Order: sequence, then structure tokens, then C-alpha cells
Amino acid sequence: MDAQRAYEIAQAASRIDPGSFYGKSDNLAVGAGLIIDRVEFPIFDEEAGRFAVKAGLVYVVSHECDLDPANERLMNELAIVCPIMKMEDFVDAATALDEGFVVGFLGNLAARNVSRAVYLPPMGGPLPFGGMLYLNAMSHTHVSKLANDETVNLGCVTARGLLEIDMALERHLRRPKSDLLPLSYN
Repeated sequence: MDAQRAYEIAQAASRIDPGSFYGKSDNLAVGAGLIIDRVEFPIFDEEAGRFAVKAGLVYVVSHECDLDPANERLMNELAIVCPIMKMEDFVDAATALDEGFVVGFLGNLAARNVSRAVYLPPMGGPLPFGGMLYLNAMSHTHVSKLANDETVNLGCVTARGLLEIDMALERHLRRPKSDLLPLSYN
């Protein structure tokens, strides 16, 4: 399977209009909804068995008021970001898997039936075939890594895109626990 075929499968199952998902980020403060490239964040290196730092494409999760340097308060030096996996990279990672399984996963992902990831439709240059947010890979970066000489602000999601991602985050993070937790320490 190639990235074009993966995109076609996902787009056929998606209810999102790619034209209404992204917008320009001109004059927007650094914060939730921005898509920025070359941002440094930790990622687990399977071969080394430890975390390493990678620079890549991310979706900013933290709200802009928490990132604004003018807001002098405790604990506002880190930003939550979610790495964006390009469809090309997903296809490369899935080459060893059964194609029927991958087709089913992509269809379910785009139809919002997979809680741990969010399908992103194509976005011009950076995501020609779309991609995904792997919510279990959400991490952090220092706020200085979001806007500097190395990073590239590529745009943002629209209000509609933000709503889709926020709903996916809520579904993923607020799912009921399978096991019942005790009501007290006793």
C-alpha cells in the first residue's frame, strides 16, 4: 500500500471536508490549534530503549494563555504538543501488517472509531496525503521551542477542526475505566 491509497481509504470513510479543517494562523498567538514544524519533543527510541529528542511536525494542545510569556506565573514554561504522523510514515510503519487490517484501521480511524488517534485530512505541503495525531504520543516541549528561528508555523486548524480534535481528546482521555476503582483507601 502506498500513501495515496491510504489517503483514499481514509478520505472515503471521513466525514470531514479538508477545505474546512485548516486555516491561516496569521496574527494568532502561539497556542492550541497551531501546526508547527521542526519543534523538538521527546520520543521513545525502541532500539536504544530510552527517550531521545526529535524535531518534527506537531499540533499544539496547550492553550495560548498558558504559553504567553506575559503571563508571569508558576508552571507555564512547558507546552503540551502531539506529534503528527504523516500518512507516508504510517504506511512505512505498517508494511509488515496484513493489508486488510491496515485498510480496516484506516477506515475506522477516519470514521472516528479509533480513540487513540485522530485522522487529519491533507494540508497542502506538509501533509499531502493527510496524517494522524497519535494521542498516546502527546508529550511536551519548552515554550521557547514553539517559536524560534528553527520552527516553521504552517497554519492552524479552523474552529471546526479544533472542535473535532477536542472531542477526540475528550473521548480518549475520559473513557470510563474498565476495572472499578475502590471508593476509598480501605
